[in-house]
Amino acid sequence: MTFTSDQAGSAYYLTARSYDIYSAAADMWLQKQARLSNWYQFEGDGQKFMRQQAFEQAGKMEKMMRGRSGANRGQGSVRSGTFRRVDINERS
Repeated sequence: MTFTSDQAGSAYYLTARSYDIYSAAADMWLQKQARLSNWYQFEGDGQKFMRQQAFEQAGKMEKMMRGRSGANRGQGSVRSGTFRRVDINERS
């Protein structure tokens, strides 16, 4: 935390909660994958109706977010981190 002016030796205390945003995102993707598990897949009249790609993508995203989880947890020390959105295109 950075103050804009000199605090003249005063003590300030911060009480806050920490959330593992990547773990929460992984849980969300796992729930989405569960909802997609009963989507149909069939062939008829020379056409294929396959919806497994959505299920597989949800599984990949869950694994990716689960791999990132825990990165913002501290062992009693003050830590900071950044969250980078992967669902948007960034421009330099």
